[in-house]
Amino acid sequence: MIYPQIKRTAGLPSHIKTPLDLLKYEMEEFLKSNRGSDVKPRKLVEAVDGKVVICAPAPGYSQKLYEGVYLGMLMMFGIKNGNVVMTKGAPDFEYTITWDTKR
Repeated sequence: MIYPQIKRTAGLPSHIKTPLDLLKYEMEEFLKSNRGSDVKPRKLVEAVDGKVVICAPAPGYSQKLYEGVYLGMLMMFGIKNGNVVMTKGAPDFEYTITWDTKR
């Protein structure tokens, strides 16, 4: 779980207050941290409180890894009932991330 580790060590930017904020931050950081012609920006397909659909191709990384990354992000906000489902495979790798907003 990379983002809990970042929070404990270097810290996260102060503007991150919600799971959606953190997901958007991850989208930006992925693009900054990875290089190559096959690296593509992530895209928000849908973003409402309790549900995010994100197109997140990650060449060279296991798509199961990203399910765990997204669950870990939710857990950082005390969300234990989150769900991550890969709803499209290659080349788009779209994930639907849901959580109960009544925590």
